[in-house]
Amino acid sequence: MSQLVRTTITLPADLYEQLRVASFYQRKPISQLIREGAEKILPQKKNVVNLTLKKIEGKYNIVGKKGQFDRPKFYDKLNREKMPD
Repeated sequence: MSQLVRTTITLPADLYEQLRVASFYQRKPISQLIREGAEKILPQKKNVVNLTLKKIEGKYNIVGKKGQFDRPKFYDKLNREKMPD
């Protein structure tokens, strides 16, 4: 795992308590338990997300001059395609 990203998730209280207990008994942080669970259900191909984003970029031409995602341009083009003339 090369880079970690910090995020916030919302869990039901009972699920959080189960994770907290499992974390204690397995001597692992809750975040590690969640990562391990996510890795079990997600595809093992590392570049699946990058390939999907590249397809979207090519289809909608949403990459700005510096390679940044241009959200307003993306939604503007998407709305124009959905709206009949």
